[in-house]
Amino acid sequence: MPSKTLLWIAGLVVVPLFGAMTFFPGLRPLLLLGLLVLAVVCVLDLLVSMRVLAGVTVEAPNRLHATAGRDFEIPLRFANRSGSALAIRMGLGFGDAFRPTVPILDVQLGKAKAITKRTWLVTALRRGKYAFAAIYTEALSRFSLWDVRRELAVNIEVRVYPDLRSERRGLAAFFLRRGAHGMQPRPQLGKGREFEQLREYAPGDDYGDIYWKGTARRGYPTTKMFQVERTQEVYVVIDHSRLSGREIRVPVPKVPGAMEDQEFHVGGEFTVTTQLEKYLQAALVLGTVAEQQADLFGLITFSDQVDHFVRSKNGRQHFDSCRDAIYALQPELVSPNYDELIIFIRKHLTRRALIIVLTDLSDPVAAESFYEMVQLVSRQHLVLVNMIRPEAALPVFSSSAGVATSRDLYDRLNGHFHWSELQEIDQMLRSCGVQFALPESGELTLETVNHYMQIKSRQLL
Repeated sequence: MPSKTLLWIAGLVVVPLFGAMTFFPGLRPLLLLGLLVLAVVCVLDLLVSMRVLAGVTVEAPNRLHATAGRDFEIPLRFANRSGSALAIRMGLGFGDAFRPTVPILDVQLGKAKAITKRTWLVTALRRGKYAFAAIYTEALSRFSLWDVRRELAVNIEVRVYPDLRSERRGLAAFFLRRGAHGMQPRPQLGKGREFEQLREYAPGDDYGDIYWKGTARRGYPTTKMFQVERTQEVYVVIDHSRLSGREIRVPVPKVPGAMEDQEFHVGGEFTVTTQLEKYLQAALVLGTVAEQQADLFGLITFSDQVDHFVRSKNGRQHFDSCRDAIYALQPELVSPNYDELIIFIRKHLTRRALIIVLTDLSDPVAAESFYEMVQLVSRQHLVLVNMIRPEAALPVFSSSAGVATSRDLYDRLNGHFHWSELQEIDQMLRSCGVQFALPESGELTLETVNHYMQIKSRQLL
């Protein structure tokens, strides 16, 4: 490509020479000779410098991990086999999912066999899986008349995971590891159902706990001791069908210097995100809490079919596997297939488990289908459905804001009818033993974890 120097020469030298040919015909041969010399110099500079970047190579990691809304580094190693120092400029096709500190990185390469290390600081704006196949480099020719460009092949995969900072701050007590359940230990209801050992009968023991066969065999009263179940299976079912793409407005915190586009884009005083983003955050945070409670955590994702299934386990490596399974999940423009989901659960989950379904039952047809199918598993498993309450779905007299126009009145009535339909869905699900919750978008994670802890303390599993 022509460099800025060549463009300035063309504007300040070539154009005036052509003008001079018109006004001074006698100098035309001399002026043509000067233009020819300039053209020869440009061509020679181009031919000599065509391979100025031929000896430049770059090494980059094959996989990088980042978190949405946070900075991460791209380490690069350059080698120059050309024999002389070289200044290059480089760029990457970041798109709108990343924001680099500098769009173009200037690198000064050393002499032959010298390794130059540079780090590119980039901010990830959206979660997902991204690939970079080439680094674009540019260097000046010998006489600085041309910009020589070349693509250097790389294979960089960047995995951007959901940002859980705000959700973790709301659940700080669960991560302090004080007592059994954080800063405020919950009372354990009941005596437990898992057999621990046998001991000699003591006055005050419940007659129902006496082990009569052991008593007859040993010749003295024997009591069975029980302990609270510690290892239980918890599954989060994530619906990423069409309704999961519904937008949610989250107020932007007024923090000086805070990023305003951590998730998608900013609309005035609100950050616009989707229900699926909240589902993923709630699922990963619940997985961390279940790990601290020594329970087994698993994942199921579905839309019109079951996409991912991670068998319940625990440990840091298992949490990373769960995160890798859902970090690139996107809403699909299909209706949820609850038939496939329930059949899959009946086939693969044989042990009683807590199943938390994160879905949207606003569609009456989908809600009816879910109600009919969930009865097949509600007797074997404990099922909890968490749905983010739509912003307008409120009782007609619950808001303190006044009604200014007839349009506001009709909007309030429409929201009341929507809320009434959700209450009917709640009654239908509770009739078959399924718990239904309608938390706010900002309280989905907190409500999910609270329900899990309540179920665990009451030993409902």
